[in-house]
Amino acid sequence: DVEALAAVLHVPEHVTAEYLGQRLVALDEVLGREPAVEEVETALAAGFAEAWGIVLEPGTLTAAERVRASELVGEKYGNDAWTRRR
Repeated sequence: DVEALAAVLHVPEHVTAEYLGQRLVALDEVLGREPAVEEVETALAAGFAEAWGIVLEPGTLTAAERVRASELVGEKYGNDAWTRRR
């Protein structure tokens, strides 16, 4: 669903569905089925680990990381103007 992908990716309104349809593809189109969320998570983690030569481990953020994340949301990522700048 090109419209759903455009909404998730916050594509500017002037970009046409036809343009996106030529450049975006959904996983279910590639796989011929809709993958489970857990399958996608596992595949992404494995891909990042292989590409960057790292081992990803489950965990939680430290208190300092949570504070910094909150600051970044306030300063940047929670601000539509900052997120959409080009």
